[in-house]
Amino acid sequence: MKLIDIYNKLLNKKDKIRIGDIVLEFWENRSLFSIGNCKNDKEHGEWKWFYVNGNLEWIGNYEKGREHGEWKEFHENGDLYQIENYRNGKRHGEKKWFWRNGNLESIINYKDGKRHGESRGFWENGNLREIGNYKNGEINGEWKWFDKNGNFRKIKNYKKWKNF
Repeated sequence: MKLIDIYNKLLNKKDKIRIGDIVLEFWENRSLFSIGNCKNDKEHGEWKWFYVNGNLEWIGNYEKGREHGEWKEFHENGDLYQIENYRNGKRHGEKKWFWRNGNLESIINYKDGKRHGESRGFWENGNLREIGNYKNGEINGEWKWFDKNGNFRKIKNYKKWKNF
């Protein structure tokens, strides 16, 4: 039996198919929603998710059921939206967002799932919007803000500010 025959037969019964260690999920229109690998019934290795139009939405890796390594998300038109890094299921390292024009929107650093270290935000034209630091998930120290033309606007010092 060919893979397409298995696909057609199983798809009529459910929208999720498992063939060995490969898992496939489908949209109602029968286009691919996601594909990935499992090991010992846990996500393991590369996984991909797709928009209903077939374009890639997410790509990332799992290790023993937890996000691990680099993950990328794309706009529906295929342009890069964000890149983030995971270690043992928690954000760890740099996370970047991008404007639709391709310019960098922001960079935030994470350590063990919490914002930690320098953070920068940018205007759509590429100029710096803000810069500051986090420590263990809290805004910490000096933050500076700039207008769209790159001119300094204000500065504020924080001792603690939670919820990030």
